[in-house]
Amino acid sequence: MLKRERFDCAGLFPQFLIGVLSLSIVPAATAVDRAPQVLTPPFTAPWDIQRARTSVSRVFSLSEPRYVWFEIEFYRTDGSREIVRDPILSSIVGDGSGVYVTEASADTDDPVIVKDYVPGQYRPDARYRMAHTGVMIPVHMRVEAVGDSSRRVVLNKVFKTWNFSHGAERGVSRTIGWVTLDPGTYRVTATTTQDTKLPTNLTTRFVARYPPKK
Repeated sequence: MLKRERFDCAGLFPQFLIGVLSLSIVPAATAVDRAPQVLTPPFTAPWDIQRARTSVSRVFSLSEPRYVWFEIEFYRTDGSREIVRDPILSSIVGDGSGVYVTEASADTDDPVIVKDYVPGQYRPDARYRMAHTGVMIPVHMRVEAVGDSSRRVVLNKVFKTWNFSHGAERGVSRTIGWVTLDPGTYRVTATTTQDTKLPTNLTTRFVARYPPKK
């Protein structure tokens, strides 16, 4: 005759309950960790521009209509802040000089220089912009609204960047482009479109900021 064994379920129930609770808690924590951080300009992000198709992407919000500028900040990795007077580094980042170009061509990749401009002269048909010095670095900029279901794209353009426009926290900054945005939440993505070799003592990061108030 077969001997009947008594199976005690009572001891297994606490372990089963703990396992169920563990499964229900872990995904929630993981979901929170993966949520994108919403930033407010100005902000920076690591971005090595030396390889083509290298992207940086961040989500940010605005509480009022603003111009937002996007930049490449160049800075040294050896502790020095000197870039402009270094002939090798300045040949890459530019010399910071500017020129007057025709108003009609000022926002294009091939601006027409006004050769007869006299410093201090009022010329409504001319505008000051950075000269084409240094190594040209093309950057694809995309800005889309993410605060609603429309995913409206407000900027989708490749900018040919030259020179540097001003000093920065760690070195000098080169303007990529800018856009006017309404209040809301946006995702900005900057992507290199070609390789750009940099010296070992020079690196870059992405910057988003407001223009200086006049």
